[in-house]
Amino acid sequence: MLSPFFVAAVCLALVMAYVNGLHDASNAVSTTIATRAMSERAALILAAILNLLGSLLGLGMSLTGARWALDLAGLESLTHGDVHGDPLVPPMLVGVALAVICWSVLTWALGIPSSTWQAMLGAAAGAALAMGLPVPWLAALALIVLPLVVAPVVSGVASYALARGIRRLGAEDRISIGTLQFLQTLSAGAVATAHGFSDSRISMALIVLAASYQGIDMADTPAAVSAMIAVSLALALGTLVGGHRIIRTLARRLTNLATVQGFAAEAVAAIVVLVGASGTGTSFSTSQSLTSSVVGSGLALGPRQIRWKLFGGILGIWVATPVACLGLGAMCTLLVHRLT
Repeated sequence: MLSPFFVAAVCLALVMAYVNGLHDASNAVSTTIATRAMSERAALILAAILNLLGSLLGLGMSLTGARWALDLAGLESLTHGDVHGDPLVPPMLVGVALAVICWSVLTWALGIPSSTWQAMLGAAAGAALAMGLPVPWLAALALIVLPLVVAPVVSGVASYALARGIRRLGAEDRISIGTLQFLQTLSAGAVATAHGFSDSRISMALIVLAASYQGIDMADTPAAVSAMIAVSLALALGTLVGGHRIIRTLARRLTNLATVQGFAAEAVAAIVVLVGASGTGTSFSTSQSLTSSVVGSGLALGPRQIRWKLFGGILGIWVATPVACLGLGAMCTLLVHRLT
């Protein structure tokens, strides 16, 4: 018989996947909307479908059991791998999920793109502290600081260089606007696929850990397939609804994007996220990569094209995310622990 905790944890994980899709829909559609390469509705439908496919692909390639989930969720301090019946699992998982959901909704309401990955890692550290467990600070800081520095810098520099290069080719009539709009649609689809591939694992990790606590082995079972489909559908549904506040921030408020800049931003962001998800042992935020790419491609037109005050506020939220979620994770975990 399934425990109430398992049911609650699965529901929270699906809510988190839905909110993630809602929050990050802007990553794949904002530049195509800004440059009118696609209508907003068509862009959201395309992003939802490709988020779904990317999610299924990513989960199918990476799902390997409780150890995978512990490492991914930043909960290495919870146990050495045997979470079955561990009394610390319920309050920590529920606390982490609540903290991530609350922070994602808050930043969505503010219209600020932020990293769900860093929210998860910060919340996990806070949950561990709340339960009196040691936190591997060096490993945690590496997982937080490295993506926070590397992904934005690489994305910004690469998108600037790509946008400048394409503008020179365009000036010589080697690339038409129609071709660039088609390429931008493809690059937006690549970002949506990369986002699904990367971020679906956040919610799936919580389900895997809840199942391990329940005594259900999620490795290569029908239960795993059902969970993968449920997470992917929740992520796609959130994307289809669309986080319009953040879409406006990236599409209109941060800079004035032309087709060249939109394609450069999307193409670079997709590459950075996929490389991070598949080859570096860490995960680069789609939101941070795309936002930095937008700024880099906008700089190709000149520094006055960027609303620096707004970008400074976004950077402040990025730095605050792991710290704020550490506090949220600790508070939510303690609250759940006392109520159960």
